Amino acid sequence: MRAVLAILLAILPSGALAGDGAAPLKVAAASDLAGAFEEIGALHRAATGRAVVFSFGSSGLLARRIVEGAPFDLFASADPALIDEAIGSGAALADSREVFALGRVALFPAAGVEPVAGNLSGLAAPRFRRIALANPDHAPYGRAAREAIEKAGLWAALHPRLVFGADARQALQFVRTGNADAALTALSLAGAEDRPVPVDGSLHAVVRHAIVVCSRSPMPADARAFAAVVAGAKGREILSRYGYLAPGGAR
Repeated sequence: MRAVLAILLAILPSGALAGDGAAPLKVAAASDLAGAFEEIGALHRAATGRAVVFSFGSSGLLARRIVEGAPFDLFASADPALIDEAIGSGAALADSREVFALGRVALFPAAGVEPVAGNLSGLAAPRFRRIALANPDHAPYGRAAREAIEKAGLWAALHPRLVFGADARQALQFVRTGNADAALTALSLAGAEDRPVPVDGSLHAVVRHAIVVCSRSPMPADARAFAAVVAGAKGREILSRYGYLAPGGAR
């Protein structure tokens, strides 16, 4: 996949993939990828002339839309199992599947709230009256956060205090708007105003991010070119700035 973009750019002038007045590439992506993917989308447009339009949300809900026929060109998930389900349903192309990054969970305390260590032992303190997570029923970062709470031995104590966002971004938004005292969500979402504390990696399974081309895409070559940027050196440079780790041999 990584060679596709280089080959296309070598043989085609800028904009030739897209053509004049071309429709944008439509990418469904896990909400934690928003910052990094907006940057990668700008790179793709500069190289190919085709704009990229993103739909960010929980991986589980996006996967359901794709399986049901939503007109996306690419799907980037925070859980490769959802990619595999899309492939199994015929909605995505197996040969385009690639794990491109590993995500990290972090604790985000609200303004004025003292943070706790990455082992989460301090979350039982009374100052954490409401703790936000992405909904673990369909959001991989919500599942990872729930697993971390359980492994820290705090589930019984904290369960009554939990509030659930639709996705990783909304969980953090609860903190930023004063509707939660802390959030356990994706480190990649951190902004200048945040004070994230990375959660001890032994408390939850690695959050793997994978990308796949949708089988209904009318522009599969351009979709593969975008995926090649994501998984290539430029994409990983951008992703690393948002706290993602290189995938190594992850599947």
